[in-house]
Amino acid sequence: MVVGLAVIGLPACDRNAGDFEGGGFSSAKNVAPPSSNQGAVPGKQPEVVPPRSAPTLATPTLATPAPTAAPDPGAVQDAAVTAKVTYALIAEPDLKALGMDVRTSSGVVTLSGVADSESTREKAVEVARHVEGVRAVQSAVSIEPERK
Repeated sequence: MVVGLAVIGLPACDRNAGDFEGGGFSSAKNVAPPSSNQGAVPGKQPEVVPPRSAPTLATPTLATPAPTAAPDPGAVQDAAVTAKVTYALIAEPDLKALGMDVRTSSGVVTLSGVADSESTREKAVEVARHVEGVRAVQSAVSIEPERK
């Protein structure tokens, strides 16, 4: 909010501002109005209320972003390997319906979930091994033959 003050001069008048103090002229911002006309003493000055100071405007400062730690390159690489292995498993028609869980830590991929046969589990491990960035594959895949 912008607060402005206006200064009024009396160049064409031969009176001073002090001439108006007792003559009924008062500034609403500097004089508190009496609560009622009762008890007002004729000739006595109304109580003067000190002017309020204008709110101070804070100097804007530019916020400096807090330093952030650089992402762990190993974690970024592991996330990329996980995505690649997941995509490779989904791309295989025999494996896409299994919905295996893929986790990677330091390039070591762990597969978990359920396969319908030993050959399906072996195929999932083999597909994961051939993905770029995979150092090793661990299988925690259980086998549950399809119920017919």
